[in-house]
Amino acid sequence: MLKSEKEFTVRFDAAERVVYLYTCFPGDWRRAEQKGHQPVQRHFRDGCETARQYRLPLDCFHYGFRAVDRPRRAPPTWLWKPKIHHKEKGNASRPAKKRGR
Repeated sequence: MLKSEKEFTVRFDAAERVVYLYTCFPGDWRRAEQKGHQPVQRHFRDGCETARQYRLPLDCFHYGFRAVDRPRRAPPTWLWKPKIHHKEKGNASRPAKKRGR
């Protein structure tokens, strides 16, 4: 498989809350269609299909695909917990190297 066959482009329209996905990878086509999304446009070269373009609702796209009828999941709770950083005095876990001359 060539690098160009894995190409994809993501365009985001904030006004319409839509994501336009252009992909050349058949694996992406299968994943999108398994989730219920249909291609808006198909691109052909020499009689072979080379790329597809999808128009996805913003709520269904998160660097992956989500089914149209599936709601967004809640963000993880650990994001709101403050992190406490303790300063270490020196590096007590390592013994000092002895320099032998």
